[in-house]
Amino acid sequence: MRIVWTCAADAIAAASALDGRYVLGTNDSTLQPHQMLASSELRDVPEKRFALVKDPLAVRPVYLHKQQRIQALLFCTMLALLVFAPLELLAHRAGFPASGQTLLAQFATLAVLTLVFADRSTLCRVTGLAPPLAALLQSLGFPPASRYAVRQD
Repeated sequence: MRIVWTCAADAIAAASALDGRYVLGTNDSTLQPHQMLASSELRDVPEKRFALVKDPLAVRPVYLHKQQRIQALLFCTMLALLVFAPLELLAHRAGFPASGQTLLAQFATLAVLTLVFADRSTLCRVTGLAPPLAALLQSLGFPPASRYAVRQD
């Protein structure tokens, strides 16, 4: 058995000339090619938001029968999206490029540990705050996390 092959160098060169090219159309004749590409890339953000809304909710099954409750669940989902956008914007401005989902997942480990001693005194500490998240909060102008760990009786 013998295998023989040849390369069509002209066909390979013609095909590689098209690698990495985009076909973009616009009705704004004032845009330069790099501006058009940058504008096109911005569409990715809202498209990801719509995909997030359409994806299954990562919650326990909820069986809603009344129209008002279905609308309320949809409202809560849209409200969560409205929190994602400013959170991402603030994080990007502070130099932490991450999606809203990633940021919320990182903050999900936060907890306040409250110890009550025999003499009824208490000690409150914030746990689960990684140094990068503490730096993000500081760069956004939030008070230190210890400020929120105050027991109110």
